[in-house]
Amino acid sequence: MGLADAVLSAFFQVVFQYLASPILEEIGLQWGVTKEMKKLSRKLLRIREVLNDAEQRQISEESVRIWMRDLRDVVYDTEDILDQFTTGILQVKFEKGNQTNQVCNFSTSYSSNPAFFRSDMAHKINEIMIRLDELVKETVDLRLREVVGGTYFHVRERPQTSSLMDDSDIFGRETDKNQVIDLLLSDQQNKKHIPVISIVGMGGLGKTTLVKLVYNEKRVKKHFDLRMWVCVSEDFDVKKLTKAIISSVTGKTSDLIDLDPLQVELQKLLKGKRFLLVLDDVWNENRNHWSDLKTPFRVGRQGSRIIVTTRSEIVSESMGSTVYPLGSLPIDDCWSLFRHQAFEDGNSDAHPNLVRIGKEIVKKCQGLPMVVKALGGLLYSKIDEEEWNNVLASETWELPQNQIEILPALRLSYQHLPARLKQCFLYCSIFPKGYAFDKEKLVHLWMAQGFIHPEGRKSMEYVGNGYFNDLLRRSFFQCSCNYEGQESMHTMHDLIHELAQSVSGDECFRIEDDKTSIISVNARHSSFLCKEIEPKMLEALYKCTGLRTFLLLRKFPHCTEKIPFDPFLQLKCLRVLDLSYTNITYLSDSIGNLRLLRYLDLSKTLLKSLPKSIAGLYNLQTLKLRDCSNLTVLPKDIKKLINLRHLDLESCSNLVCTPPGLGGLTCLQTLTIFIVGKESDCGIEELRNMISLRGSICISKLENVDSKVDVNNGYLNTKNNLHKLKLQWSDGNVSVQPEAEEEVLESLQPNMNLKELRIENYGGTKFPSWMRYPMVSNLVHISLYNCTNCRDLPPIGKLPFLKSLKIDGMLEIRRISPESYGNCEVTTFPSLEVLKLRNMPNLEVWSGVDEGEFDHLCDLSISCCPMLSVLPNLPPSLTKLEISNCEKLTSLPIVPSLQNLVIDECDQKILSSLSKFPLLSSLAVSRLRKLKTLLKVPLRSLKALKELDIEDCDELVSLATKEGLQSLLSLEYLVIWQCPQLETLPDGFPTSLLYLWIRDCFNLKSIPGGLQSLTAMKGLVINNCQQLRSFPEKGLPKSLNFLSIISCSNLISLPEKLLCDLTFLKELEVLNCPQLISLPKGLHGLISLQLLDISNCPRIESFPDPRLPETLKYLNVDNCPLLKERCQKETGAEWYKIEHVPKIKIDGRWIAPA
Repeated sequence: MGLADAVLSAFFQVVFQYLASPILEEIGLQWGVTKEMKKLSRKLLRIREVLNDAEQRQISEESVRIWMRDLRDVVYDTEDILDQFTTGILQVKFEKGNQTNQVCNFSTSYSSNPAFFRSDMAHKINEIMIRLDELVKETVDLRLREVVGGTYFHVRERPQTSSLMDDSDIFGRETDKNQVIDLLLSDQQNKKHIPVISIVGMGGLGKTTLVKLVYNEKRVKKHFDLRMWVCVSEDFDVKKLTKAIISSVTGKTSDLIDLDPLQVELQKLLKGKRFLLVLDDVWNENRNHWSDLKTPFRVGRQGSRIIVTTRSEIVSESMGSTVYPLGSLPIDDCWSLFRHQAFEDGNSDAHPNLVRIGKEIVKKCQGLPMVVKALGGLLYSKIDEEEWNNVLASETWELPQNQIEILPALRLSYQHLPARLKQCFLYCSIFPKGYAFDKEKLVHLWMAQGFIHPEGRKSMEYVGNGYFNDLLRRSFFQCSCNYEGQESMHTMHDLIHELAQSVSGDECFRIEDDKTSIISVNARHSSFLCKEIEPKMLEALYKCTGLRTFLLLRKFPHCTEKIPFDPFLQLKCLRVLDLSYTNITYLSDSIGNLRLLRYLDLSKTLLKSLPKSIAGLYNLQTLKLRDCSNLTVLPKDIKKLINLRHLDLESCSNLVCTPPGLGGLTCLQTLTIFIVGKESDCGIEELRNMISLRGSICISKLENVDSKVDVNNGYLNTKNNLHKLKLQWSDGNVSVQPEAEEEVLESLQPNMNLKELRIENYGGTKFPSWMRYPMVSNLVHISLYNCTNCRDLPPIGKLPFLKSLKIDGMLEIRRISPESYGNCEVTTFPSLEVLKLRNMPNLEVWSGVDEGEFDHLCDLSISCCPMLSVLPNLPPSLTKLEISNCEKLTSLPIVPSLQNLVIDECDQKILSSLSKFPLLSSLAVSRLRKLKTLLKVPLRSLKALKELDIEDCDELVSLATKEGLQSLLSLEYLVIWQCPQLETLPDGFPTSLLYLWIRDCFNLKSIPGGLQSLTAMKGLVINNCQQLRSFPEKGLPKSLNFLSIISCSNLISLPEKLLCDLTFLKELEVLNCPQLISLPKGLHGLISLQLLDISNCPRIESFPDPRLPETLKYLNVDNCPLLKERCQKETGAEWYKIEHVPKIKIDGRWIAPA
């Protein structure tokens, strides 16, 4: 099934919108093609009436499938033709200066060749009509019938679920089970409604299995008087469901027929009873249907509960339920389930070769129990490695569906999507698996393809955002978290991605490094993810004359140096063209031929300018030039891009000015940079008419603004959707006029919705009157950079939502006190969490922090404030403190809650304050130039310290302390870096130590012998210790996972016992040790080793006998000429020692795999 086959109804809607557009309607009247267009509309309507029948029958009938394919091509071509006509009309109207007039004047403006226009238009419509006539005739032969009542889809009857379960077939979910039970048995009450708990997740996650575990738990059975289980599935028929619930209670089928007596009977059965009702597999999103069904439930006793399983949060929202999002099954539980399914009696001991492959298959399943179970069952009792490897290498949709039925189960979710969402979902198949989707970018791509349909006065972006959220709530996307645990991106489960691939067919394709792609001439959407592309592949691509999307997704410039892009400019149906991150320095004028282009991404290219013809792309909605650091100018006629909505100029650091006339682009929503020009260039008054601006904008070169500005001009304060604003004067501006700059800043008052404000290089002596409560009361982040003449902070202490305040380069400030940021009757800075003070050379006093002020501050950084000698009392909320280059600061106040402390380039006396921080877990000390020993540092009091980093302390000769480092009972990470006078390390380290890094300690001569007693240590890195000559004879900790020995130029040999008993070691690196003669003999005994890297060790000739460990997966040998010669494939003397390693690279060249 192709993309258009599944969603042709949505494309029909686009075509009808074109046919009904005022422009085409008027042109039809003016040039006598109204008759042709009406005939075209009638033909399309007739075909649309049988479309639903055809969509269903194509699954099993080849002739109908061919008809659908031909229809798909006709509809695409029709849209292209109508789009081309509309664009031509738009161009002529604009060039004649009538773009704002009604189309009735068109006949006079199209004076160049009206006869040709009429002939061309009629000819192309006639060609479409001939093709449609053939298709209409074939509807009779194929007996396609009109479906009365709109869209339908046939869904194969789904197997009913029951509450019974087989314990031997269930693995994991214990935590989920207990959490759901806690929700069931909680004291939550609702006098009006029975609480509903929705278990939400994509198909195959095990929602039903989890609810079975809960339903059959002894505590649950004991708690509820009645338990009922009903499988709902697609048909949410209130009467049938009511009858099914009655049957679940009584064990009998009710003879009643009408809804009213059925609900009365159910009410009698439930009255006064504490019940649990499970509604499994619910798809209904209609709130009214749910309201009708739940009416009898109100008579239940307090404590009654309803559990729903569904793939869609929209369903749960319609039921007013508490959502329990079910996550993936943990990998260990997946392996247990797979082993149970694939091996007889679940015993894999006899097949270690299959275990390795099986675990890779399980990883591929990404925590989806349905897939684990299906693939395990497919391999049951099969012991041929080749069969297992075939399953591992295959896409799920390539496997026999009659045996595993994975995609049919997932396709149900797809079939329930509205047509508008189907095409948006299937478009995602051009992205690779695991791709992190940027919501904004994806919406812009959907807009460019015409997938987003107007909804009243809502913007396309708003509607598209709703489409994305709908797909997210229906489990087609999933949220992924960054390292801080915050949701930061969206991905698509591999199985959902494979579903999109399967359904989109030959219309969407990707060219990837490791995959052979068959490019159909009917392809419409493509992406490019490889380093090189064969000429034959390029030729095939250029033949896709109907191609609408070309995306470059591999962001490595050198990968595309040899690709000729000019032929892409002949693909005149393109709506999306992405040439970002390439080394192109020139863009041909023929870009102007892509008249239908709506999305153009040239980010991170080497372009210095854009061709003038780009101004003729009247349909262009999105133009991305981010990080084009060579770009100096934009075309002057860019003002002609009247449909432009998003112009991204972020980090175009050499752009001289923005061209005049931008103010006429009233559709513009995104303008990341606005450069104020001089005289005839783009003046700041052009901002006034950009009423749709939203998001983020940087207004730079503000020194060019006429000082006689109108304070009430409305440049910014009417733009309610601007949330991030940077106001920037040029750095190093020699003609600073403080009063003039004050007037300019006063005139740039933003709207009250602004969340983030940054002011740079401002030369005034005071901040504007609007920079206070309540004029900017919603500000969350403020940055003041290089405001060198300001003598006081702005009065921002009352701002209720301010979380981050960064002040850098305010040279005139000498004192910070409540008076300087506005005396507050209420709490000062009530929400502030982050405060950073930097480069304030005259700051002498910070005072007046009383109890209750700054009471949410958790991160404080003070840097380059050399005159500051005392800090005020700091709030108990503070957990992170950084002090850098504050020479007069010799002590710190008591902060019992402090967890992270950084001290950089300060007086060493400040270390005496460490005893004031009993909860300190991380300490970094750097550039304390006079620090020689740690003897006077009260480290013993730091019982909670886990990380200690000592860096760039020139005079430090010893790490010895009074109590020894053993007193740091919680220490896990120890880093010693750039301490050139350090010759030895202490004999004793705390047994809690996990990782030890020693780097750039040029005089360190030895490693202490007691390391082997550190039974918890996982990692050891010794880097650039040039005087190091030996390692401990007694060996290293047995628990090590990785060992790196790097740039030890005087290291000649390693002890024979160094690697003995390191049974957990997975990675070993020996790099840049030019005097090292050999590797220790214990290498073969590293039974967990997976990576071995030997580089720049020219004197090493061989590996120890007998051969490298069998577990080794990757071997790299680089710039070891003697060893290289002996490792030649099959002929080298060392080959027998390494031939079993799956991946071998020597001097940058892979010699295995073959």
